[in-house]
Amino acid sequence: MADAPTFTTELAPAYVKRRETMMTIFPAAHGFLIGLERLAGAGGRGYHLATSDNVHLYLDRRFLAHVRLELAVPEAPRLSLLAKPKLGLKVGTGDGSNMFFGSRLERLIAKHDGFKMGWTEKNGKNGDRERVFSAAAPSEFFHDLLTAIGELPR
Repeated sequence: MADAPTFTTELAPAYVKRRETMMTIFPAAHGFLIGLERLAGAGGRGYHLATSDNVHLYLDRRFLAHVRLELAVPEAPRLSLLAKPKLGLKVGTGDGSNMFFGSRLERLIAKHDGFKMGWTEKNGKNGDRERVFSAAAPSEFFHDLLTAIGELPR
């Protein structure tokens, strides 16, 4: 039997530049992205990232989310979580987005009053498979989101 593939994380320069832009215009999202990178860098945890200008988040052989940094309007930056990859998946992986999207994510948004306060919305064309967060999203939400991701079962 062949050895299981070893997945690595490499941060593309275009992504790093976009992430650093978030530091001043959407600090809570910037902190979340740094947290994802740390999670992926923690040996033995199974998390890894694929980057170009955005991020694909994986846990072992499962794709969890496409994290899109939306910077077209600098005074209104957004961060989106999508259950669908932008292009393809890393070789040797499959879709595991159902581990996170759905009730798990909805409960977390509700805990922080995201819909009521208006800092998150569903993307109409993708329904429950995409959430868009504005710069008004509190850092506590992103902290809890990162914690929830880190607690997903392997």
